[in-house]
Amino acid sequence: MVTIPEQQVAAEFFEPVDSLHLRMDNAFVAADAELAREIAATPLQAGIYRDEAVDKLARALLATHDAGCMTRCAESLGKPIVARLRHLSADGARRHPDQHRGMLQNWRLVKVTHYVDANLGKRITLADIARAAGLSPMHFAARFRAATGQKPHEYLQLCRIERAKRLLAEGNRSLIDIAMEVGFRTQAHFTTVFKRFAGRTPHSWRTGLHD
Repeated sequence: MVTIPEQQVAAEFFEPVDSLHLRMDNAFVAADAELAREIAATPLQAGIYRDEAVDKLARALLATHDAGCMTRCAESLGKPIVARLRHLSADGARRHPDQHRGMLQNWRLVKVTHYVDANLGKRITLADIARAAGLSPMHFAARFRAATGQKPHEYLQLCRIERAKRLLAEGNRSLIDIAMEVGFRTQAHFTTVFKRFAGRTPHSWRTGLHD
């Protein structure tokens, strides 16, 4: 993952991973005139990049650190890492904008919204939504959050509550009937989630419509 200065980053991992954090100082780039010119011409773009060459270089850099290598050893590996990332950044921004941003493509997002809307009264799992988007659950969850700022489960719950609000406004149906129709299995759970999203209980919310 490449980030720009002062950019805040949050990540959610679904399995154990190894992480290596590399910080690129401006002085490090400025010391190499050719690399500095390339970076100035095509700045690194924030995004998620997968590349076997960068992986190997990073592992080699980690090995030199463990072996107590001097600074110049790290620099000799750091420069090709930066150069490779710059190339991936430029190539990805030009040819693969959605993958470059690590975000869910619009057509996948449309499929997800249609699937959720059509199946809101049923039990919906992360695997179900990911399948509708044509992705694995892990990749879908990360890309969906990048595109919407929400976890898939939060989005699903929000959709249930918005549907419940419409049903509450339409008449005097019982709360348990509405809860079941929007996918909750108990009225208590429905009330808890509704209050979390709407700030008040379903009964209070419906009463407030007529105040």
